[in-house]
Amino acid sequence: MSPTWTISVTKSLCTTQTIAVDWMQIILSSFKDKEYRKRREWFLKISNDYKHGTPIPRMDYTTAETKTCLLKFLRCTIYRDLKILHNKFACKEFLDNFKLLEEQCGYSEKQIPQLEDISKYLQTKTGFTLRPCGGYLTPRNFLTSLAFRVFCCTQYIRHHTDPHYTPEPDLCHELLGHMAMFLNPTYAQLSQEIGIASLNCSEKDCNALIRLYFFTFEFGLLVEGEKFDEKKRNLKAYGAGLLSCFDELKFSVSSNAKICRFEPDNVIEIEPEVTKFQKCYFYSMTINEAFHKIKSYISTIKRPYSFHYDPLTQSIKKLTNDLH
Repeated sequence: MSPTWTISVTKSLCTTQTIAVDWMQIILSSFKDKEYRKRREWFLKISNDYKHGTPIPRMDYTTAETKTCLLKFLRCTIYRDLKILHNKFACKEFLDNFKLLEEQCGYSEKQIPQLEDISKYLQTKTGFTLRPCGGYLTPRNFLTSLAFRVFCCTQYIRHHTDPHYTPEPDLCHELLGHMAMFLNPTYAQLSQEIGIASLNCSEKDCNALIRLYFFTFEFGLLVEGEKFDEKKRNLKAYGAGLLSCFDELKFSVSSNAKICRFEPDNVIEIEPEVTKFQKCYFYSMTINEAFHKIKSYISTIKRPYSFHYDPLTQSIKKLTNDLH
């Protein structure tokens, strides 16, 4: 195997923060609150100006935001109420790691943790770091970041009129949904492998990969026990989209939700729902089972070259097969 090119994380992530503009405009236009829209635009500028490798800007929330209860909702209602649901519906891996975030990163009802502090801690545990972004990224750009062990995070907070549900990622989703699972080495490793698999792949393969990610890392469920019981719904969540949303977390484990066994060939044919609950949720017996199936699917993506990530230089080398 011989390298044909090498690209560093700094070079890649200086050019990969492409926001899904059409989606962003739809979301912002739905808010009549001009001050909120103005603040969202400010958060977008902060992320656009950010240079990878520099400290993540610390957010000072405004007096206006405090008066409209944004901080109150995040610190008290969202944090406290989600923790209650987590204890009932979250998987063990999530619960164990969430305690570490409380001990090491300032997670509590009294303060809003800063991405820079969490990023430093994650790096010591699984090698992942965080990068601010202004909203939904395109699938290819989101996956490219994962290839370099970088997870893109929003810093804005959902609108105060509906703290229990948001159709887009926000700070609550990132902190209360994703971060605990990124302390899991297997979870972190597969996140990167999905990202690497997306490099220079076809649009069809990229769409398949993002759907596999979506229905596992965002909306995946695990069975508690030896087998799935349709009546008892013995399910636990590990997907961040569920773990950060009161209403959908409760719905996903209820008798009203359609539940299917996770099989990649079936999942890639399903269109994800972004503005409403999923039509179907997928369960696995264990996280390792789900991840093994994803890795098996990745191995079927054919290409004349492979990629190698060097953690020391944070760069990826594209390799070609040499016949001797």
